[in-house]
Amino acid sequence: MKKVLALCALIIVFISAMAQQVPNGSFQYWASEQAPNGWGTWASAIGSHNQALADSAMRLAQRDTMVTGYYSTDSSSLLLKVDTITLPGYGRVTLAGFAALGGASYQQPPTGPGLQMGYQRYGVRPDTLYFDYRMIPAAGAHDTALVSVGLTHWDTITHTRQELISVAFALQPDSQWHYNAALPLIDYYAPFLPDTLEPDSLQIIFYASGATFPTIGTQLWVDSVRFDAGVIPVATGLPDISAIHHVAIWPNPADAQLSIGLEEKEVGDLLELYDATGRKVYQATLADRVNIVPVAALPAGQYTVRIHSRDGLTTYRSHVAVVHQRGG
Repeated sequence: MKKVLALCALIIVFISAMAQQVPNGSFQYWASEQAPNGWGTWASAIGSHNQALADSAMRLAQRDTMVTGYYSTDSSSLLLKVDTITLPGYGRVTLAGFAALGGASYQQPPTGPGLQMGYQRYGVRPDTLYFDYRMIPAAGAHDTALVSVGLTHWDTITHTRQELISVAFALQPDSQWHYNAALPLIDYYAPFLPDTLEPDSLQIIFYASGATFPTIGTQLWVDSVRFDAGVIPVATGLPDISAIHHVAIWPNPADAQLSIGLEEKEVGDLLELYDATGRKVYQATLADRVNIVPVAALPAGQYTVRIHSRDGLTTYRSHVAVVHQRGG
């Protein structure tokens, strides 16, 4: 009997360790109604400068304790929705709810950079990301949800940030829960970096919809986010990724071109544009305070913008949508 109890205790400890691999990956802890602890949402990003708008944005990301057909040990899941809210700088718009590990911030364009995602300190290479989810599109909508994963390493010798992995996966709609959904990360690590290179920063982002024009009513539930069993996070003590603050990107969504405005001190920075699969589709040096980036030849969809400062000490990261006018 003692052996059985000891084995049960070991299993409980093992499961608990897995649950802690991704900070608050069970979405059990909510110090405020704006976001789960350690995660950023539209509401928490906007709330830094406009509490009234943050209150309206809370419908995009909510704690769900009454999930039909799902059993969770903490009886709490993350619910992301697509809805219409007032967004500073844009007015009334339809947005997909998101949750970003490491937080998020929003500074109103054109003087601010818009939405920026944060990073969580993290020190190991996971092979697989696991989580439970279900995704229900709005009636008549053909849509998928989205999850993206990024791992980076700061090189103290070259003073550059190396990207070990940047990948996005589509989550297919299904009214039933998918338990232990497994996303293989091991095949997406940068092949030109050594296998021994460990990351220091992690980013995980869930989106209710990956569509350029999401449909109101689409919903995504997420729970039990974790890495493969052998992964135990290592605290590196390295600084968080800092951000370039003096960047403005417009319009968003864009049809034929993007305009990127910089402070004088940012002129000469490196611009990179990635598609939803993590493939780099454009790179250029930002030679002027206002730079034009052609996007007419790019397929419609979501893109990630990265701007690296000349000294390699700061990085700006944001997301833009490319759409093309019908008949154009």
